[in-house]
Amino acid sequence: MKAHIHLIIVAFTLLACNENNEKAEENIKSVKYERIGFSNSNQTHRFSGIVKAEYETGLSFKVGGTLSKVDVKIGDKVRKGQLIARIDPIDYEVQREQAVAQKKSAESQLVVARSTFSRAEKLYENNSVALSEYEQAKASLASAESQFKAANKQLEAANNQISYTRLNAPMNGVITSLMVESNELVSAGSIVAVLSSEGNPEVEVGVPESVIAKLQKGQEVTIEFPSIANDDFKGKIEKVAFASGQSSTYHVMVSITDPIGEMRPGMSAEVSFIMSKISDDQQNIIVAPIAAVGKDPQGHFVFVLQENSDSLYRVEKRKVSIGRMLDTGFEIKNGLEGKELVVTAGIPFLRDSMKVKLLNK
Repeated sequence: MKAHIHLIIVAFTLLACNENNEKAEENIKSVKYERIGFSNSNQTHRFSGIVKAEYETGLSFKVGGTLSKVDVKIGDKVRKGQLIARIDPIDYEVQREQAVAQKKSAESQLVVARSTFSRAEKLYENNSVALSEYEQAKASLASAESQFKAANKQLEAANNQISYTRLNAPMNGVITSLMVESNELVSAGSIVAVLSSEGNPEVEVGVPESVIAKLQKGQEVTIEFPSIANDDFKGKIEKVAFASGQSSTYHVMVSITDPIGEMRPGMSAEVSFIMSKISDDQQNIIVAPIAAVGKDPQGHFVFVLQENSDSLYRVEKRKVSIGRMLDTGFEIKNGLEGKELVVTAGIPFLRDSMKVKLLNK
């Protein structure tokens, strides 16, 4: 009987141990992790920009008047010489009719003056007319010739005015902006449309003065376009302009190495400028993620993951010396070799030698 009771006690003890082990397994934490790596300590600055055409020109009329028709829309591709818009020419046609009439009148006066001078010249040669009459006829002819030339110029100007009522594209390109609509009154010289060249788009970026001194012409950049998914493009700095007005922002023009047709003037872009912070002989340094580095009264530390035979891991609390804070994390001067797995979340809830499992593994 006693032996039977003893066996029952042993069985219950083993069952309790198994239950405790199962609970212990259930309580093992899953941790996020990351492998320590090397960094060249390059610093990346990222700024927003706008796609600009390589060449862009504002189109305006040389004369003012009422727009009778706008022949293009935003986004239209146009060829050199293509009609963009036109002004009602009626007022200028009236002026041309007046110029034609003035030319005819001046031409008639010139015919009379030539005839009068020819007659006076013959009479003067035969001593049949006084010198004063001859000089007067000669002066009248010169005046008539001058008036005829002026009338010709006036007619030419009137014809030009009419031609100026038609606005034509000065080059091949794309209409990227329209400021007017039909029946609007426009003045001479006011911009009615913007024409941008099709090839070789550029990105204009506003860069603060804290960064501008680190940039130089020819420097390579990376460009992303939110409207063009899953693609990064290479580019280089073409021009660094002076600050605009009272602003401390500098305009930087970036060319795109391999532009594609989807890139249109006005599109937004993100440009990444990579600048080295250290010399070539210091390029490879160990960097730990910011979230992996903790601090206690003894200093900074990380939890390094050591693999166990049971496919779990034990965390080793390892003291480290940190240096600069970089874009990718803390520079690690001592304590790591640059290949360890470290915990990157939940550090306050861990202790040295604690068993853990890797999240999603």
